[in-house]
Amino acid sequence: MKRRCQIIYLSMIILTLLLTQTISAEQSRSRDVAKVMVNDYQTTLKAMTHEHAISAIHSTNLMRENVTIRFWMKSKLGRSLLAEKIAGKGQLITYKVEEVKEYQNGTRLVFRGWYRNNSLITADPTISINATSDVDYDAYYDVQYLLSIRAPDEARMQDEIWVDSGASYEVYAPPIIPLSNDTRLVFIGWEGYECIDSPCNITSISKPISLEARYRLEWLAKIHAVGYDGEPVDGVSLILRCGDDYRMLSSDSTIWIHEGDWLIENATWRGFDVSLEQSIHVERNAREVSVPIRVFKAGFRVTDYLGFPAKDAEVTVSLANGTILYEGRTADNGEVWNIGPLPPCDLIVRVKYLWFSCNKTFNIGKSSPITVMVPISLTTIYISAGIVLLFTTLMVFVGYRRKKEMLKQEYREYYETAPRYPPSPPPVVEEEETEEHVVVSVEDVLREIQDEELKKLLEKKERRG
Repeated sequence: MKRRCQIIYLSMIILTLLLTQTISAEQSRSRDVAKVMVNDYQTTLKAMTHEHAISAIHSTNLMRENVTIRFWMKSKLGRSLLAEKIAGKGQLITYKVEEVKEYQNGTRLVFRGWYRNNSLITADPTISINATSDVDYDAYYDVQYLLSIRAPDEARMQDEIWVDSGASYEVYAPPIIPLSNDTRLVFIGWEGYECIDSPCNITSISKPISLEARYRLEWLAKIHAVGYDGEPVDGVSLILRCGDDYRMLSSDSTIWIHEGDWLIENATWRGFDVSLEQSIHVERNAREVSVPIRVFKAGFRVTDYLGFPAKDAEVTVSLANGTILYEGRTADNGEVWNIGPLPPCDLIVRVKYLWFSCNKTFNIGKSSPITVMVPISLTTIYISAGIVLLFTTLMVFVGYRRKKEMLKQEYREYYETAPRYPPSPPPVVEEEETEEHVVVSVEDVLREIQDEELKKLLEKKERRG
């Protein structure tokens, strides 16, 4: 209403000026009248307040000037101009921005609100303002970074999470994920951020993070401790280590294990350290694992000084403190095998055979079989007795042969010279009686004489002998 009155007053002033010029042109006589009228209007103008005059001038300027409105995008990453609007004063201006802006890989901007001189105007992405003067408006955006998480599907973890800059976020990974067929997944740590345990608390996020939950596959396997002969050994306590992971168990135990090189850190059997300074490689899904240890089985050979085996010799193996580990006897070949298991230390073997007894200290790691010697064996005795008997038999045989040869020589010497016989008496002939006589040849007589002479010679030799 006030503005309308000012316009009316201004129109009256203009009309008065025009009327004064018209009257001056028509009649000079009416000049005085016009002057009177002008004076009246001037008096009226002077009656106006000084405030009304300033308001009229301001209204005129208002119709003639424009204003500039600038819209900015602002965040922790910086400030940039979005748009610049030029409009007349009093004009209504509307501007809209995106709620989410992709900035770079793994970074985005999320609209918070419109601000003027750090004061919140509205949280709506669309702003409507009445242009009255030059002014700047800031569309403030919060910076968010992408947290990417990689994990096995069985973990059921969220893949991508947008987190505000400078904020903290906790990521949880299941420690153990059971699977089928006696297998499981075991959480072993995070990759992409310095975090060991689960959950992982990520603080003061200032960049995109790619995080991986690392799991390893484990399965149930039976562990055997085996000696140098490849046979299982009971009662062995084991400590196996693979990196930071280790297992404490006894032989023939079933444990969770995974693929890798496992160091035999310790192996104890009956109070003895039987561990080997070596590693074993466990293949994927191996259900039977053999752990080698320094446990032996010994073999002994008992002989005499001539090398002949000592059959049925009593063999006893004991520790240095007298603890007996094995008792047995040798076979026909003088050997006994598979004595053990035995620890890797100095042992004492004692052998009893016939009336002999001997001891020997040995270490199974040096040689096998271990030879133990006794002074004499039954085999040597039998062979010696046989040799003596054979020698005696040979001597008897040689004497007999020699005696027989001597007899033959004497016999030959005797019959090479013809014997001298006394003359035979003349035959007596009886004429009165006639009898039959047996006819004897000369050869028969000679044979009979020879036999008698031979007998006499033999008897004579016997008497001499």
